[in-house]
Amino acid sequence: MGGPIEAFFNALAKYSWRTLVGVFVAAGAFLFFAKPLGVETWALPWRGYLVGAFILTATILATHLATAVYERLQRQHDRRIDLRMVAGSCTYSTWSINVQPGGKKPMLLLVCEMNFAHYEDYSVILRDAYLKGTRSVLPTADLTVEGSCDDPTMLSIGVSPIKARPGKPLAGRLVFVDQFNDPHLSGKLTFRPNTLPTQFHANRLVTVPNCVFCSQPVTLESQAKEAQMTAHTACIWP
Repeated sequence: MGGPIEAFFNALAKYSWRTLVGVFVAAGAFLFFAKPLGVETWALPWRGYLVGAFILTATILATHLATAVYERLQRQHDRRIDLRMVAGSCTYSTWSINVQPGGKKPMLLLVCEMNFAHYEDYSVILRDAYLKGTRSVLPTADLTVEGSCDDPTMLSIGVSPIKARPGKPLAGRLVFVDQFNDPHLSGKLTFRPNTLPTQFHANRLVTVPNCVFCSQPVTLESQAKEAQMTAHTACIWP
């Protein structure tokens, strides 16, 4: 390749990506759409140069794109917190049914003990928590994890939709969201149903006989055993 042409391509490689996109599009148009554009006769003597410009700009743009993606992923990897989570005693892992704040809708209430730790040189703040496959519906206070020696934490997490089934244990993973809006997935936990004694429900039905969801009377047989309030089983699990 001659000196002027080599100088042209060297200069081309130093231009901004916007200029390179313009050259790439223009070269491609002259190469592949010369006839519809009415420039076939003009483009034919320059075909070799157009092919070179098209290939070179495509290569440079691909390199720019790959570099940008790699740098973005690297920044995310460098910033991402290595939060460690270990569940506490399974005795404390339970699920029950309660009412969502501000409305007559049921929510799944998960209670468990969790140990958090990390090696960062700053505090990690957990701003949200939910069961994978659900969304949080109960606002919770920020949980601050100072480092590698924090005490175990009791958690109460309200979510929807209700994944649990009456009388059955629920297995799943919790998702914790930090101050950078990055999610952290726990190991699999098993929550046992927090079934209240029949006599407890019977005593409550005397003073609070109507369902909190449909406002209709509830019998002991139709009362949801895992509900923390008067509620029909059918109103929670239609």
